[in-house]
Amino acid sequence: MQENTQDQNEVQKKSEVEFIEQMINILREVDLLNSDLKEIKDEAKERGYDPALLVKVAKATLEAKSEEIIAKNNAFEALVSKVQDY
Repeated sequence: MQENTQDQNEVQKKSEVEFIEQMINILREVDLLNSDLKEIKDEAKERGYDPALLVKVAKATLEAKSEEIIAKNNAFEALVSKVQDY
């Protein structure tokens, strides 16, 4: 009786094929999202914006690093001014 209970409680392990199928589904979603992102970047470019810069700002905002980047850019700007004034 204990053996039967143990069999029922065992979690069936995924096969390699099941893992691959899950990965394929995720990769399909990633491809769709990349296609959507490309359309947005193309539209931004058509309207005169720099899509690479927009993506950089979006990523920095998403990763909560925008303040860090602004500080580095300010330091860069100050150093460039110092060199130009030299």
